[in-house]
Amino acid sequence: MLEMKKQMAIIMNPFLRTGPKRSRREEFKKLETFAEYLIKYQHGVIRVENIGRRHVYEFYNYLERNKLSKNTIDKYARIITKFWEFSGRKGSCPSPNSNLH
Repeated sequence: MLEMKKQMAIIMNPFLRTGPKRSRREEFKKLETFAEYLIKYQHGVIRVENIGRRHVYEFYNYLERNKLSKNTIDKYARIITKFWEFSGRKGSCPSPNSNLH
């Protein structure tokens, strides 16, 4: 688990260095929650390179099953989208409002 979190911290370093410190830390904690979900429930996903669109959709479904509000899920989606862009992934990041999940 530590390896994925370290990779995320390295990828998100430019993001973590700008803006209000408190909100950046809160957003990064959401990204760490995403990493913990992947490691716990998605077998074989131990590095950032293993994360795919399906994993993101399943995480949004997981949040919905846990009765998180739409606003909270959108906050998770914002930081995952930022991570998607900073990591250089091709295509757009999956959104929680998509009909594909």
